[in-house]
Amino acid sequence: MLKIPSLCDIHTHGCMGYDFATATAEQMAVMADFYAKNGIMTVLPTLTALREADYERQIAALLPFIGDENCPFAGINLEGPFLAPSKKGAINGDLLQEIDLPLIHRLWEISRGTIKIVTAAPELSGFDELCNFAQNKFIVSVGHTAADAKTALSAFNMGASHVTHLFNAMNPLHHREPNLVGAALASSVTKEIICDGVHLDETLVKMLFKGFSGEMVMISDSMAATGLNDGVYELSGQPVYVKNGKATLENGTIAGSCMSLFDHVKTALKWGIPVEKVIYSASTLPHKILGIENKHTITSDENYNIISVDKK
Repeated sequence: MLKIPSLCDIHTHGCMGYDFATATAEQMAVMADFYAKNGIMTVLPTLTALREADYERQIAALLPFIGDENCPFAGINLEGPFLAPSKKGAINGDLLQEIDLPLIHRLWEISRGTIKIVTAAPELSGFDELCNFAQNKFIVSVGHTAADAKTALSAFNMGASHVTHLFNAMNPLHHREPNLVGAALASSVTKEIICDGVHLDETLVKMLFKGFSGEMVMISDSMAATGLNDGVYELSGQPVYVKNGKATLENGTIAGSCMSLFDHVKTALKWGIPVEKVIYSASTLPHKILGIENKHTITSDENYNIISVDKK
């Protein structure tokens, strides 16, 4: 038997047929149980772009779970609505907007200070004000953006310290136009990485862990199909079609992953990435950036199949 630290998923939209953007409290309890049984004992439920009333409803539904020692939910991640329409990915473009400081003030108050990460595109006006407000409150992450390298580096200088799913929903790395990817790799900001074999090629993931393992935060970006079979699901009210474990919108846009973070860990290990780097990425580093002590371990067999999740 093997013992490893429990995992920390800072970017997940749902599982077991439910989406945090629409789930009831009862459905959130089902999701919480799924994460815990899969060794993911620290979770940031992630909301994409929503209407203000929907943000208020879902944040209110999450609050009773956050801080409950029997629940893995440790705060809230807002992936929107301050994103670039040209890089919306699978997020509903009709709900994107310019940076609205009064809105984020209200959501911060409604959340009782439990918002941990806010993703925004730095080319939007007011990004500097968002970074100023975020100080000592939450992490500003750069993502869903068409930012070039200069704009991205400026965003990091303003206080953004994280990048949302590196390589996805941003301009590609080019040797004469490095864009956000190049700026992120040249900086010490933490960078999310998805190891499901769909979002990023195996060779690229190996390269990232070889050169930047101390800054890579493994996430699941999981959606409602996680834990279930192929079929039709939803992401923030949009239909998502899952076939052969790949989730897409009707137009073919990738719409999150269908694997838990523990499955991402096993995929990375299967690719030959050293276990110490994988655990640092999926547990140590995300706990560190959230300022949360990990109090749990996973007992598994030699093939990393979970036997139990234990408190230290």
